[in-house]
Amino acid sequence: MRLVLVRHADAEDYAGSDFQRNLTAKGIKQARKVSTFLSGIEELDKSILIFSPYLRAAQTAKIITEGSEHYYTTIEDKRLGCGMTPAEAMEIFKELSFEDTVIMVGHEPDMGNLMAHLLGSPAHTLHVRKASVAIFEVEGMRQGGGILEAFVPCKYM
Repeated sequence: MRLVLVRHADAEDYAGSDFQRNLTAKGIKQARKVSTFLSGIEELDKSILIFSPYLRAAQTAKIITEGSEHYYTTIEDKRLGCGMTPAEAMEIFKELSFEDTVIMVGHEPDMGNLMAHLLGSPAHTLHVRKASVAIFEVEGMRQGGGILEAFVPCKYM
């Protein structure tokens, strides 16, 4: 399975609730950069894009899909909300075909912890900046089962 992890773009610091934080103008620009970057990767066409129901992640996912020449099947999954564990992510993967290419849009520290898990490292050893992209080849649904192919912070896209 090819797995692409995306942390949501820059969002407001405060809103009525954490669930309702909108992307900022900077975040919208970041999400567009991510969309353009992912569009340049031919192997990502016909991917499954799974995103957190939190507004900032949903907005990031929407901008990624709207700005892309690729076709994405989009799925909102509450398990990607703030606090997702690597074990919960592995459950999501088990529901998909291992031949699928999956893009996940979520939160920090969840994305960093999932990356660490896939690399066989302890939790809380990686920090993922907003609108960064990590691309893995996942060989097994276990700790250390991923090979990091690329990691690109938004500022380098």
